Amino acid sequence: MCGGSNSASGSGLYGVYVSNDMGDNWTFMCCGAGPLGPFSSSDPNILGYDRNGNGTESQYTYDLSLAVSPFNADSIMTCGISLWLSTNGGSSFTVVANWDDGQSSPKYVHADIHDIHYYAHTKEIWIANDGGSFTQIMVALLLIKGTMA
Repeated sequence: MCGGSNSASGSGLYGVYVSNDMGDNWTFMCCGAGPLGPFSSSDPNILGYDRNGNGTESQYTYDLSLAVSPFNADSIMTCGISLWLSTNGGSSFTVVANWDDGQSSPKYVHADIHDIHYYAHTKEIWIANDGGSFTQIMVALLLIKGTMA
């Protein structure tokens, strides 16, 4: 995953790329028909503030994280401001937790996410941000979606 900026679409996601040969070759997967296109629901800025990916702003220079499930290579989580999940190898992403859902919501996660870590032995996912750390809520969300097994 690469963050960046350009005059056409503002700052945010440059693209999500996947390698299946240990980094020798990379394939553009998301979002849309190619990097640096205008952001929309079909070409989302998954590093931005808007939960639908329509915004042009982001904090990619401050908070950017990516993790691939040790149980399912098609399950990719990325965070910056919101928590996005791909279940199809990075072809598309959906917001599963957001900072503006409110702290009483089970889908709340504090923004400014700096790290995601899967713990395979406990099947936990820890998310670190400048508001603390989150684990149980995320594990419950992902178990329901079937991405931890």
